[in-house]
Amino acid sequence: MKKLKKLDLHENELEDKGAMLIAKAIATNTSLEELNMNGNMLHRDSATALTKALAGKGQFKHLLLNENRISADGIQEIKMCLSGLFGDSSVLGPLDDNEESDTENDLGEIDMEQSDIDQLIEKLESVTIDE
Repeated sequence: MKKLKKLDLHENELEDKGAMLIAKAIATNTSLEELNMNGNMLHRDSATALTKALAGKGQFKHLLLNENRISADGIQEIKMCLSGLFGDSSVLGPLDDNEESDTENDLGEIDMEQSDIDQLIEKLESVTIDE
């Protein structure tokens, strides 16, 4: 039995609020190696939160954030964060197909109960893959 190593959520229209929930959930996952969040209409803040959630994951190999709405400044912030976490930003996939957004999305309050967040975290932690 293996723990969750790859999480592919590309093109699910998660937007910023969904990405923030995913960031909270993956922050406690110790086995994650790859995260695909391409095409989810993410902006700078949620993409940065996902990046910061990778802290302490020395085994992490690949982060995909293409086809979102991350500004040039946001891309720079993500690269700097990854450099701080892993020594460089080589785990980051291509970002050449981002629609630069002049206005970042206001996340406001995430309208989720703590029990919903805890349940999502528990499910992500308990995912196993049979070979």
